[in-house]
Parts: sequence; C-alpha cells; structure tokens
Amino acid sequence: MIIDLIVDVGSENIKIFRRGAGVVLNEPSLALVDRKAKTVSLRETGIRAKKLAADFLKEYAPVHPIKNGVIADEEIAASLFRAFFEKIDVKPAFPDVLRVVALVGCGLSYSDRRTVARVLKAAGASRVYVVDGLLGLYSFADVSRGFFVDIGGASANIGFVSAEGVTAGCQADMGGNTVNEAISYAAETRYGVIIKNQTAEKIKLASGGLNAHANSKITLNGRDGRTGEYRAVTMLAGDIAASVRSLLDNLVLLINAVLYSLPEDDYNYVCRNGFYLAGGTVNLPGLAEYLAESLRLRVLIVKEGETAAVAGGERFFEEKGMLRKMISVETKKN
Repeated sequence: MIIDLIVDVGSENIKIFRRGAGVVLNEPSLALVDRKAKTVSLRETGIRAKKLAADFLKEYAPVHPIKNGVIADEEIAASLFRAFFEKIDVKPAFPDVLRVVALVGCGLSYSDRRTVARVLKAAGASRVYVVDGLLGLYSFADVSRGFFVDIGGASANIGFVSAEGVTAGCQADMGGNTVNEAISYAAETRYGVIIKNQTAEKIKLASGGLNAHANSKITLNGRDGRTGEYRAVTMLAGDIAASVRSLLDNLVLLINAVLYSLPEDDYNYVCRNGFYLAGGTVNLPGLAEYLAESLRLRVLIVKEGETAAVAGGERFFEEKGMLRKMISVETKKN
C-alpha cells in the first residue's frame, strides 16, 4: 500500500494532510521528554504535551525540537514525527510505502532541508520530498503566479511564486507568538504586570486587535513586576494596537523589500492583482486592512489559511511533473 502525506514542518505547529482523507493532524511541535532516561523517551506529544507540561516539570522536560523552522534536535524530532504518524494510524511496514512531501520555510538552507528529510526518514518515511511551503499555498490558490505572505505561529514566509518556483522570497522571525510577545511587553512596560503567553493570545483576539477603539478597555490578571503578587489591571486597547502596529511595520518593510526585488513584469502583476495572505495569524482583527493600507495593495485572504499549504500540497502527488520541478531535496530509503 502507498500512503501519501503532506507535512508542514512548523516551529509552533505541525500539520499533516493525508491524501484521500484531508487534514488529519494539527498539533503543537512539542514533546515531553523523560529527564532521566539515557535514550529519548517521550511522555506525551502535541496537544497533550502542552496541557500536561506544567504537571510533569520535575520528571519530563518540554522540548520544541524545531526552532525557527530548523530541526534543533534530530532524535527528538524523529520521535515526535513517529508519534504523530501513529496518532493518524500511519505505521508503515514492508511492503508499505510512505511518501512524504515536507513543506519548509523558504529561507531554509540546503543543509537544513536535508536534515528535515533525514528526520522524516528516521520517523518511518520511505521517500521524502522537501519543498518550499509557499508552493503549497500557490498550489492551493490554483493561479499561474502570485505573491504570498504566510504568517504562522513563529515566522512569516514572504515570496513570489510561479510555475518555476519561488522567484524571490524570505523568511522573517515574525508570527503570532511575536505579536503575543509585543502585547506582553506593553503590559509589563506600561502597566507593570507580567502576563503569560496564553493571556496575551486572549487579549490579542478579545481586544479587537488593530480595529480596537483607542479608548476601549480590557481587564486582565497578571503578576506585578515589582512585588510578584497577582493583580488585575485595565489596559487601553489603543496601547495594545500600537504595540502590534509597530511590529507589523517591520513586516511591511520586508514585504516591500521582496516586492522591489521582483522583475518589472512580476512587480506590476502584484500591483494590479494584490497579494495572498495566509496563516493562523490571519485571524487577527484588522490585520488584512492594516497591510492593505500600508502597502497600498489589495489583500486576498486565503480560505482555511492555517492549513491551506498542506491541502494544496496534494497536487504534488497528482501532478508528478509539478513535484519534480518544485523539490529542493529528495531522499529514498536504501
């Protein structure tokens, strides 16, 4: 039996699309690792690991084996992928063939791409094809060419894509968690309270985001930066929005840098048609409008933006010529 998977190798979340079944997994890239074991031993992975991390800190260490799209710990990453494959009932054994298309950041080096392929093979894949994640979005959008901005949990991928691949692109250390960090920084410096990432996430969505009225208020609980005691504080939504805008202005600079590097014909194409916005952070209220105004471009929001890339990757198996042109690394089991 041949099993085809498209895997989005994300720093925050790993998404898996199974050909013929759709998106079958979307979980944190997190593992609880036994602190005392001489070999890698995982207690929990993904969502369960995130829920239980605080309860098992003495015995198990929470580990993110993927950082900024790069495999930081091959052994733990391979164990994590193997556990995720088992979760979706993929347990390849001879004579089964498990083919995996791995979607990675467009800024990933050739060496790091080979590491991704090596890890997935260690997790049980028979064949691994490594391609730029933006190509999955390009396939999902089903256009002849286009400019894509994919903002995930830990990073943003920006690039122009055509049938020839990514013409110009970059990866930026800016994502949903970076927005949360900006909100946390505002809470600490302006209001003197230290808040958790989960609290910042709730504020990001509940405050109205970039659409919030400057004088509207939101109350939150945090730890006093001076005394360490927990207390309630009321923040102005305008302060939150200002922190997020400052961060997004840097993203706008990067988008413009990639745009200005394009050949004249492609640049004019984007000016006429706009760009595609995808990723989990696309749900931030006011984000699309702010980018449209700052860039003076039309914004086309990709439906199912968080999982669109893995869903689009299915075409790589259906159109073999397309995959052959797009892969940057290919490995097979001996």
